[in-house]
Amino acid sequence: MRIVLLFSLLFALSTSCHSQNNLKLEANRFKNDSTLRILYDYQNKKEVDSLLVYLNHAEETYRLAAVSAFASIQDTNAIAELWRVCMKDNSSLVRQEAAFALGQIGSESAESRLIFAYSREKDALVNARVLEAIGQCASFAGCEFLADLSFDNDTLRLGQAYGLYRAASRRVTQEGVSLPIITLEGTFKISELLLLSRNEKVRKVASAYFARNRKYIKETDYKHQCRQLAQFDNDAIVRLQMTQALELHDDDTSFVALKNILEKEKDYRVLVSAFRALKAYNLEKKERAEIIKQMLEKYFEDVNTNPNILIAAAEMCENTRFKPAVEDVLVWAQLTENYRARAILWGLAAKTSEQGLMRLKETLTNSNNPYETAVTLSVMPVQQDNLDFFWAYVFDKKQAAIVKTSAMEVIQGLHSDKTFLAALNQDKVLAARCLQNLTKAVSLHDEAVSALAAAILRVEETPYKVQIGSNIGFLENAGSYFAKPKDIESYIEIAQTLAYLKGSVYKKPEAQAHSLRSWAEVVAIPVGQCVRLETTKGDVIVELLVNETPFSVANFLNLVRKGFYTNRFFHRVVQNFVAQGGCPRGDGWGGSEGVIRSEFTARRYDTGVLGLASAGKDTESCQWFFTHCPTPHLDGRYTIFGKIVIGQYVIDALEIGDRIKRIEILGE
Repeated sequence: MRIVLLFSLLFALSTSCHSQNNLKLEANRFKNDSTLRILYDYQNKKEVDSLLVYLNHAEETYRLAAVSAFASIQDTNAIAELWRVCMKDNSSLVRQEAAFALGQIGSESAESRLIFAYSREKDALVNARVLEAIGQCASFAGCEFLADLSFDNDTLRLGQAYGLYRAASRRVTQEGVSLPIITLEGTFKISELLLLSRNEKVRKVASAYFARNRKYIKETDYKHQCRQLAQFDNDAIVRLQMTQALELHDDDTSFVALKNILEKEKDYRVLVSAFRALKAYNLEKKERAEIIKQMLEKYFEDVNTNPNILIAAAEMCENTRFKPAVEDVLVWAQLTENYRARAILWGLAAKTSEQGLMRLKETLTNSNNPYETAVTLSVMPVQQDNLDFFWAYVFDKKQAAIVKTSAMEVIQGLHSDKTFLAALNQDKVLAARCLQNLTKAVSLHDEAVSALAAAILRVEETPYKVQIGSNIGFLENAGSYFAKPKDIESYIEIAQTLAYLKGSVYKKPEAQAHSLRSWAEVVAIPVGQCVRLETTKGDVIVELLVNETPFSVANFLNLVRKGFYTNRFFHRVVQNFVAQGGCPRGDGWGGSEGVIRSEFTARRYDTGVLGLASAGKDTESCQWFFTHCPTPHLDGRYTIFGKIVIGQYVIDALEIGDRIKRIEILGE
């Protein structure tokens, strides 16, 4: 019955979306408003002075648009004017947006001004935004200010929770040590919000604070709260966050709590968090090891287990304080049908067993799936004696990009091994051969291989800098080749290495983003425009947010019409985080012919949000991702241009290597 209802809903929705043109959907806000288009052009061109003029405009719509532009531009020169608007504008919406923009700028110089604005503001919604902005600009003093406040109002509690969460994401340097802005008082206040508020939004943010900062919260007083909420809270998001927070609570009571979760929990995301937490536990104790062994057999043999659980379970087996018998590991690998989990387990077995190594080699020989080949390479035992084995994959022109990238990442990982680095510095023949291969790799002008090879050349513990001397022409040629905006990640890696070799200070290049689309394309997109993604795991229907991020939507639709995404892969799936696709190379290093500016809005990264991947501000291109659950640390840092209408269950089932068959613009 459930399946019938899902298909009925999907059919009804797709029928409605197919009829969009007949329904004459509402035009977007830019179509009949040339002033809004002018303001957006100012935003794209970063014309700060022109935007500042509009902060005094009589029309609220234009003041709001001008203020919103600064959330993306993030120019510190606008702080004084934005603060004035936050204090004095007669529109609460404009004041909220001004607070958001100040938070986006994130300058500590705005902290005292925001605290003053909070003391004068009467509107709770505005003050909630001000509290969050204080956290985004906070020093330890700002964090203490936030922690001292007490509210009965959940709107203000939410602002306070976000403020403390944002403050904990900032870092300050004290006596040469970089520290997050986390205080005893702030953590106590977050704990209090979890206990006192029944508002799901407040509690989700508060639990995210514990999950995100678990390495820094040492107080044992919170263990009981984490255990109770992880097991019994009504909200699955709170349960998964507090389960994650148990990672560093390695005691018998916490272990029992995680055991109970693995036995009784139904939400796959909480189960993923439980296995992740256990990866840090001492599982060598006989009674613990036996319990975990039984759990693993249960999940690996169940063909209906969510793939994210299987991968998290396999990764847990890599725990250095979990010593399962090789025979058991091989059995678990045979039981699971998930290729990534299977490869991880065989890789674990290969450390001590010829049979495990044989299984990995068989996979490399027989697999037709480049993603399976890539993950198999990533778990192969690697040492200087078999380094040529990985170089062969790097230089094999027949291999898919993801395979060459994976092999290059293995070589990069070896350059962090102390034993290998010692050998590299002692054996001149080994060092010369490695440098020869790295030089060749850089000169391939392959986005990933060249960038990763360049990054290895600036590992300080290697002799490469002395060996290279002034012979840096191969890097300069690569830098010129990758100077195009779409190759910004590769260019940055090479530029950093050149600066290191020259002994100069690296200067980050100015983003060369520009509008790739015309206003004619933007104004033709109706509000509520939907697309259907047909994937190998099912269909997903997404509503695009043209009123909020017009050029991101227009750029995406342009690529869809060209068939750019047809048969592309989901190249990155991180459990309890995102499923990412749209890379033309299939390894995350590819882009389209240009990059566009970031369009940051106050919309938050909840479950099922569609965001644009980037290599930093104003470097968005063709790659995008869907969220598995709320991810507040992405808010205001990555453009949100769509949201799932139906099909979250498809996103939850995606694995690396699943394919986007095509994307259809509904209504066209």
